[in-house]
Amino acid sequence: MNIWGAIALACILASCSVTPITTNLPITSIRVAMDNNYPPYAFEDENGVMQGILVDQWTLWEKHTGVKVEIDGMHWEEALERTKNGEFDVIDTIFYTEERAESFDFTEPYAEITVRAYFPATLSGIANVSNLNGFQVAVKAGDANAEYLLAQGVTNLVYYNSYEEIVQAASRKDEAIFVMDEPPAIYFLQRYGILNDFSYSEPLYSGEFHRAVRKGNTEILALVNEGFSSISAVENQTINYRWFGRQYFKTLDRVIFYLGVGVLVTLVIISLLAFFNRSLRIRVDTRTKELQEALLNLGISEARFRESIEYMPI
Repeated sequence: MNIWGAIALACILASCSVTPITTNLPITSIRVAMDNNYPPYAFEDENGVMQGILVDQWTLWEKHTGVKVEIDGMHWEEALERTKNGEFDVIDTIFYTEERAESFDFTEPYAEITVRAYFPATLSGIANVSNLNGFQVAVKAGDANAEYLLAQGVTNLVYYNSYEEIVQAASRKDEAIFVMDEPPAIYFLQRYGILNDFSYSEPLYSGEFHRAVRKGNTEILALVNEGFSSISAVENQTINYRWFGRQYFKTLDRVIFYLGVGVLVTLVIISLLAFFNRSLRIRVDTRTKELQEALLNLGISEARFRESIEYMPI
């Protein structure tokens, strides 16, 4: 081997032994998975485009952080599995459970969700979860509600891909009893015109919405938390007003109530003033009459005194 070959070999060996330089490149975009059938938080419009409270919140998050957000809505069970497999950075609309905590790290909760059992209005006797034993109960695949029911010993479950499919089955009378989060339940029961046909139980339990990342992905978790903490309460309230609406009649009732109270207080004050004014007038009249009597008596006494002076013998 000549000298040039030796030099080339030495360079190759040296390059193989160099440790590659790693840099923490800034995060420029993230992918977010969520349920595509959970109104008013996240659902598709007639063109299949995701909309709802969470879509608007993530749009604000993108504006505050400068990080591009790609939102994908899908069946819930699919969203869970694909996020576990690393296809998405964040999953939204997720309840915390001990089983899920083995695969995900969670943000703080941002919404409390009531879970109820729904059943035909003609059916009675379902007051709590134990009363569901012996009945077939429809649930959403991958839902925390299914985990809850199984833990409570309710095992005769029928799984559907979405809450809407459950309500559609109920409208066809294919299903009679189902357990569902309250916001989408009311929405879909109303949408399919069967709200008055169903009763609901007391809350079985309350869950909380979180956002979550794959276990150990602390960098994305910190970015998500930081971005949402920068969104003001006013901005969030504006979004909630858009999707939950404003109850004008309740506002009007409140205004009328306070107006009525104000009028009542004013009338009471006027009545008190009138009472005191009348009392004062009576006292003045009484004192005036007493003074007039005193003056009259004084005049009589003066006249008598003058007469007695005029007829004195001196």
